[in-house]
Amino acid sequence: MPQRHFSLGFLLLCACSSPWPDPPPSQTVDTAPKTAAPLNVCINEFSANPTASTDWIELHNPTSSGLSLAGYFLTDDADDPYKYPLDTSLFVDAGGYLLLTADGRADLGPAHLPFSLNADGETLGLFRFDGAGEQLTFGVVASDYTWSRQPDCCQDLPDCLSQTLDGTPESTNGGRR
Repeated sequence: MPQRHFSLGFLLLCACSSPWPDPPPSQTVDTAPKTAAPLNVCINEFSANPTASTDWIELHNPTSSGLSLAGYFLTDDADDPYKYPLDTSLFVDAGGYLLLTADGRADLGPAHLPFSLNADGETLGLFRFDGAGEQLTFGVVASDYTWSRQPDCCQDLPDCLSQTLDGTPESTNGGRR
């Protein structure tokens, strides 16, 4: 059986000022220098090559308060962190998970994204309107494997990331605790 090699690079961004162009005109942005706190939500797990479903991205809110995703953006373009605004109706409960379907069919509802993930690898990012966010770049993903943070929303990237067969959508990830 041929051996597969996987690589994943992560770049966490929480800069004092945003290096990207302004977001779409419909979004108000504070352009003053930032001491932005990390996001209260993370890309906790994603599947870019499932055989029995469509691509998906799991967000996790590890805090003790619910979180509206109004003013948050997902992107698959390293040069455009504000590419896809999340629907203002999306909410992640305290300690909860939100599964977003990356099927290119945003017309199917707020939890469907207007893009899909590339199994050959690409960049995936989650940003807030003020420029705070996280961006990751991943390589080839084998069929039915996911990239997941273990433990949930861990910050010691890339060391706390692993590939898992089938994943654990909408629930805690296994691994180190």
